Amino acid sequence: MSARSGCMSSHGAAETRSTAGRVAAPLSCGESPAFYGRDLAKLQDEGTMLNGCTASHVDFDEEARKLWARLNLDPSVITGGKYNALDALWQHPETRAVFYVGNQTAASNLSLLQKHGVTHVVNCTDSMPNCHEHVPGIAYHRFDIAGFRRGVKSDADAAEFVQPMLNFVSAALGDGKNVMVHCLAGAHRAGTTGIICLMYFAQLQAKEAVLAAKRCRPIIEPIGGFPELLAKLERSWREAG
Repeated sequence: MSARSGCMSSHGAAETRSTAGRVAAPLSCGESPAFYGRDLAKLQDEGTMLNGCTASHVDFDEEARKLWARLNLDPSVITGGKYNALDALWQHPETRAVFYVGNQTAASNLSLLQKHGVTHVVNCTDSMPNCHEHVPGIAYHRFDIAGFRRGVKSDADAAEFVQPMLNFVSAALGDGKNVMVHCLAGAHRAGTTGIICLMYFAQLQAKEAVLAAKRCRPIIEPIGGFPELLAKLERSWREAG
């Protein structure tokens, strides 16, 4: 799989180039968070418990609201700066289609989606509506990533779980259509989905993909059991060659 990965501005082209089949670390789109020093093992350790709850009982909507509260942010007014309604993570090397991660503001704002040329949307929740599913030209795929614990036991299960989402994204990008994955905050569920896509399309290891995703969208953070899912995918894809 050839790849060209990059942290992008919401309006610009990719800012990095692949080297010898591997993708270089993206150029900074903003401040480098302290999170860069963490590794996947530490993420997995931290992810086993969150606010006194086991990873399988994390309320991701509540975590999104807590995150906004800690940041003193109203997601409806985020239009620029470090915390955006949507941010670009990757661009297809041939069609130039762009892959975005966004929040509820981007998901509900048709004019914003149209401004960024988004025609394909991955809803990474089990509760948020597909806001524009009846609008001609907007295609949806629901990917309840938090539900992975119900059926994902093995590494192979993890790969099977994410493949329909990857097929949807791949087909759209290959056809030159921009894609956005979203959840409530665009941090945990959609953020982890963005990391998975970087691993798959840019051929990055989990740790590399986390760092690249956070460089493009600092609010991204795989919490709860998501580091476990990333580790399973990394092993499965590595074994598959």
